[in-house]
Amino acid sequence: KLNKKMSNPHVLVIPAPAQGHVIPLLEFSQCLANHGVRVTFVNSEYNHQRVLKSLEGKNNLEEKIRLVSIPDGMEPWEDRNELGNKLKKILQVMPGKLEELIEEINEKEDEKIDCFIADAYMGWTMRIAEKMKLRRGVVWPSSAASVALCFRIPKLIDDGIISSDGTPIRKQMIELAPNMPVINSADVFWARLGDLTRQKIFFDYLSENMQGMRVADFQFCNSTYDLEPAAFTVAPKVLPIGPLLASNRLGNSTGYFWPEDSTCLEWLEQQQPNSVIYVAFGSSTVFEKIKFQELALGLELSNRPFLWVVRSDITNEANGAYPDGFQERVATRGKIIGWAPQQKVLSHPSISCFLSHCGWNSTMEGVSNGVPFLCWPYFAEQFLNESYICDVWKVGLKLDRNESGIFTREEIKNKVDQMFRDQNYKARALELKEKALSSVREEIKKSVQRNKQSICSGITLSCTRPYNTHAGVSQWLVKHGFTITLSNTEYNHRQVMNILEEKNYVLDQIHLISIPDGLETWEDRSELGKLTESLMRVMPRKRKELIKDSNARETHENITYVIADGNIEQGIKVAEKLNIQSAAFWPAAAAVLALNCIQCTRLIDDESIIVMVIPYTSSRTLSPAG
Repeated sequence: KLNKKMSNPHVLVIPAPAQGHVIPLLEFSQCLANHGVRVTFVNSEYNHQRVLKSLEGKNNLEEKIRLVSIPDGMEPWEDRNELGNKLKKILQVMPGKLEELIEEINEKEDEKIDCFIADAYMGWTMRIAEKMKLRRGVVWPSSAASVALCFRIPKLIDDGIISSDGTPIRKQMIELAPNMPVINSADVFWARLGDLTRQKIFFDYLSENMQGMRVADFQFCNSTYDLEPAAFTVAPKVLPIGPLLASNRLGNSTGYFWPEDSTCLEWLEQQQPNSVIYVAFGSSTVFEKIKFQELALGLELSNRPFLWVVRSDITNEANGAYPDGFQERVATRGKIIGWAPQQKVLSHPSISCFLSHCGWNSTMEGVSNGVPFLCWPYFAEQFLNESYICDVWKVGLKLDRNESGIFTREEIKNKVDQMFRDQNYKARALELKEKALSSVREEIKKSVQRNKQSICSGITLSCTRPYNTHAGVSQWLVKHGFTITLSNTEYNHRQVMNILEEKNYVLDQIHLISIPDGLETWEDRSELGKLTESLMRVMPRKRKELIKDSNARETHENITYVIADGNIEQGIKVAEKLNIQSAAFWPAAAAVLALNCIQCTRLIDDESIIVMVIPYTSSRTLSPAG
């Protein structure tokens, strides 16, 4: 889909200006580049310089990806943790600068951008992509559960659970689907940002960006179907492309803002297997002094080896954050560094557990290395991720706060002891690791290839019923020289794609596409009457638009024939309106066809059945014996 005229399409990628967003988007860009796609990666000027500094002498990233920058509207000394000012400046400055950059690139005929991919938290960029007539993709950098929750925001407002500004107004447990984390309405991630002002600013920004995600041609998520099957069912249009980790490329680190201290790897080599507590809280967590000191004293009280990442800005105290004498007392069994090569650390055999803030990148890194968690969420969706870790996957323990909202040193020590005693957490973490990594490379490869190839459609088939028979007909036609577009409902399309990817199966010369069935993702499709009414109301128009759009593109072969499921009369009618030849395909037994369709009028005329299809107690022979 990305390719128009060139053999190597050109994609522009822009992350939100935060490390937890830059890392997965840069990793996704590398996946694209490894499959022949040219990538221009647009960072804020501030973060661009930090990324370049972290990459010095490490790899040849810029040989595959062009790194460029635009201003975010803030001066270097301004506080980028001050959310209101940051978002205001971004919206004032970055749209115009981004548009100028695209125009500058497109001035060169052989450099023209074919597709625009943005972080979901930069959803406002979709307007620019639309203005410049570019295909649009959005990457949600967190869990599928969190994006599913965002898609449900209008219903949460209608049901009176949250107000129009996102404030929880009714206490209720929210379960989007079975086997998904149950969310307390007070813990929706936009309400866990520290104060009401920040919450309202962020919720307005989030709501605008979700509009951008809805209109995107592609919706991607940094997760896998195996980890979140229920969430991807709730959000079937979202394609899993995760986990987007540098560890997928043999440990190369990209996108970090702090210099890594690799001496910790030498230190780990000196430790016993499965003995070290790894402690890290990402790039944004800031501790009050009392909480920081309780953490330090809890690690000391555990009497176990630990590797602790302490950023220079991790506390709100300029000096004296550590308890008196702490560093001297733990010097023989604890190592404290400014930043770690986290994937390499988590893959080291000496690591026993991960005391984490439960950011999504850290969660995926821990899961992908089979490491169980001690959970200390700080803000936003980290509480949702904690629920996945502890309640759904069961690979971690929650720390319990005291009446003052503090994790005490005794609580930290007790949960560490429990983790070391119960090896079931480690066993489950290793099982989850296999799920997370089993299809990473193939899933990314297939997603890239599907979106890179142009569509060539000689025949379109329509189906809403079981998929296997329609795929069989399609494959038979392919063997006889036809090119096929197989259309499904968006809901069923997602299930089909997941099965194909799970089985590592590729449909050669068959292009799978989808159209909406008119129901929301959470509506019950087992209610046959409601589903049928919706299909008849929505799908004819969408199917007509699909065929007309396909035939209008110069790079596509025109659709010359429509084959529709025998239960979808509208497909035949659409073909007739467009002057395209058509045929009906009955996917069940001929006897059922004879009874349901051919003999139905005769049975009504003979009063064997009434028009409500309530059978009378009489028998009827449709044909001679046999």
